[in-house]
Amino acid sequence: MEPLTKASTVYLAGPMTGIDQLNFPAFDKMESAIRKVIGCRVFNPCRLSDIWPNLEYEEYITIDFALIKCSTHILMLTDWINSPGARREYAHAKKCDVSPMMYEVNSDCIVDEQLNVVVSQVLSVL
Repeated sequence: MEPLTKASTVYLAGPMTGIDQLNFPAFDKMESAIRKVIGCRVFNPCRLSDIWPNLEYEEYITIDFALIKCSTHILMLTDWINSPGARREYAHAKKCDVSPMMYEVNSDCIVDEQLNVVVSQVLSVL
């Protein structure tokens, strides 16, 4: 797995449907923290509804898949495993050889294979 650097591109994935405010605050907080600490590009799927507010679910997923293909890392947010959309994004990332990272609020850590120091710095600003 590649370490996170300024040259990285991180796609954020996690549950949205059925969560208050579509879980936008969690996505936005993580995006902000990664940008502040690492300074890399972050693809936050919550931003898509600002650009295209009336797309159908499958249209958003199609755009998400294109963004994942352009990413170096995918960060799976808390409870992603319970989200059909996030599971689809994870499977697509694996097909595209995008490095996965997991974040669980309860464990208060991001797990990647290198346990990168930069990752713990991101958590310190969350």
